[in-house]
Amino acid sequence: MNAHFYFMNTDEKCNLLAKRIRKILRAGIHLNSVVTHFIDSTFSNPCLNELEKIIADQSNSERDSLIELIFFPDEQIQAKLENFLNSHHYCREDKNKVLNCLSSETIESTIHFPDGKSVLRIKMPSEAADRFLTRLNIQRKIDR
Repeated sequence: MNAHFYFMNTDEKCNLLAKRIRKILRAGIHLNSVVTHFIDSTFSNPCLNELEKIIADQSNSERDSLIELIFFPDEQIQAKLENFLNSHHYCREDKNKVLNCLSSETIESTIHFPDGKSVLRIKMPSEAADRFLTRLNIQRKIDR
């Protein structure tokens, strides 16, 4: 039996990571109590329609903080990517390649609230994708 090793070039592995992230985000994000507390305390317990309007309103000073919290690579997301990130070698410079791949398609994510009933569909803004990757820290190896 011949062993065949295939080494991915940088573009391939960056594209593959972007596809995995896109798949995770499209499958949905489950908000934790920290995010919902921020939403409720900052926006006075908004209903879903009000929250949609806040997210769409680029002049709202709290919008960026809200989007950053929603699209934060929390422990659940990191756990889904852990094995993949540990099996590939990414460097700091790869972040921009992954970002370009990630931004090549619109990412619409279903946001699930802790009550298990409320959901909201929003598009990930490009600036949120950049912050997401920065916080994901793709070059860091995760201890097992």
